[in-house]
Amino acid sequence: MWRTFIQITALCLTLGSAFFLIKGVLFMPTKDIAQISSTYWNYNSNLVKNMTGSRADTIVGFFILLISFLFQMINSLWPMRIGDFEVNKTGVVLGMMVSFLIVLVSYKTAGVIQSSNEKQVIRLLEKK
Repeated sequence: MWRTFIQITALCLTLGSAFFLIKGVLFMPTKDIAQISSTYWNYNSNLVKNMTGSRADTIVGFFILLISFLFQMINSLWPMRIGDFEVNKTGVVLGMMVSFLIVLVSYKTAGVIQSSNEKQVIRLLEKK
């Protein structure tokens, strides 16, 4: 059961980290790209939001990828037994649930990081 749990969790977290690493670019509408490209007298709040969001998603994605790597490494170093070749349904369900929980917490964490970074950037820009 534990080997299956580790394998499924590592696979799901790899997918979750890939989502965070590409989310900023994947869901950016063309309207935002046009606004980012245009000139402003002050500063472009859309650019600030996009850049801080991309930074937060990349940070969170990296840590999920690191967790996935650690799970894969634990799985590789764990001695194989004859019973480890079967797929345990409980391990699959548990691995998917834990992965979903980690990705959900990561999504919320990315939002908190983005909000904090956005406030810092705006504070710096308004000082000018």
